[in-house]
Amino acid sequence: MSTIKKVNRRKFRGEFRGFRNPLFRSLSLNHPTAEVFRQRLLGKEKNQWFAFLRHPGVPPTNNHAEQSIRPIVIMRKTSFGTRSQRGSQRHGILQSLTQTAKRQGKDIRSFLKTVLTEDTATAQKELYRNKSDP
Repeated sequence: MSTIKKVNRRKFRGEFRGFRNPLFRSLSLNHPTAEVFRQRLLGKEKNQWFAFLRHPGVPPTNNHAEQSIRPIVIMRKTSFGTRSQRGSQRHGILQSLTQTAKRQGKDIRSFLKTVLTEDTATAQKELYRNKSDP
């Protein structure tokens, strides 16, 4: 990193601290406006935010969910997405079905063939059937 960039970065940090510190000292956490802001941030689901503390099996992060959609996001970015809203919806459905098959330990091709070509009742049975079921 060049000396100029280091100097500019230091200058910015100093200016930011000069702005930030007095601002933080002036904020009152017990102020009614601060309470309204907190309530808006938490929203109606505020009781859900700390469910992991009440239920031991619930993880405190959504890392699992983020990791499960990562391949889809990478594919979208490398292929520049789809050309229409309809294409995006179809792609989303196909990816959802593929991920369902993977998580259930099923063969993806046969799973998709059944779900996409059979009647609704058979497709639903395939979606909800456990791997151990006949």
